[in-house]
Amino acid sequence: MPERPNQFITSEPVMFNGSQKNCQGCDENSPCNPKDQWYDKSHNKPDSQLKVMNMWKPDRHSKKPLYEQIADHLEKRIAYSEFPPGSLLPSERKLAEQLGVNRSTVILAFAELRSMGIIESRTGSGTRVSRTKWGATPKHTPNWNRYAEGGSFLPNLPFLRKIRDALSQDPSLIDFASGELAADLAPLDEIAALMREHHYTTYLGYDNPQGYIPLRQALVEHLQKYRGIQTTESSIMITSGSQQSLYLITQCLLSPGDAVAVEDPSYCYSLPMFQSAGLRLFRLPVD
Repeated sequence: MPERPNQFITSEPVMFNGSQKNCQGCDENSPCNPKDQWYDKSHNKPDSQLKVMNMWKPDRHSKKPLYEQIADHLEKRIAYSEFPPGSLLPSERKLAEQLGVNRSTVILAFAELRSMGIIESRTGSGTRVSRTKWGATPKHTPNWNRYAEGGSFLPNLPFLRKIRDALSQDPSLIDFASGELAADLAPLDEIAALMREHHYTTYLGYDNPQGYIPLRQALVEHLQKYRGIQTTESSIMITSGSQQSLYLITQCLLSPGDAVAVEDPSYCYSLPMFQSAGLRLFRLPVD
């Protein structure tokens, strides 16, 4: 049997408790502030900025100094509105850890951006993207955070982002949260053989809104034979997955304030959807 990894990912939610107390990874120049964005329990810092920086590393073989590379990268991210005006940047220490450089290198990069008026630092408030953004008045810059927060769907919970980041960095982790089939169990060879043997010549446009009719007919026979359920293909709707099914249920059958009972632990992607729909959740403990 293959060796079992010593780490696991579960769907147990991790929520920030709203404490104003600074944590490991924060300092006097970049204190915790839960009002800025979603925070995770491990360091109570914004996730989105660090996630963007995790996807990039400075080129140590380049002739351009490291601090200039970091400054240029941050300037591009700000220009692309990935860091909106007024948003909190990672602390110097945390950013240095993420990029694998000395803290002094990040200090030089921040100083470069600060000299151009792109970022601003205040004691006790950390380093933020300048609200005037190179002299442009704030009223001409959309407040994308406000639009996102005012939408009908809530942001992903911090523990969901932590799960995705952990899985991308360590393939040995076992994912119990998404409910997906393990890659080594997927019948890829069988599917490829079927595709070679049976050429698909059907029209590739939109299918019946309720789903592929032959598939619904096959489900009718399966339900009758193995589950004793009498139904017809007109009573079956094929969705792209469980999330679309849950979305249709929340939109068509439920209203804000309705109560929903869910297993605890539950399918982690269903919980934010229910909360966004304004439903009351009652957890039912299971083994």
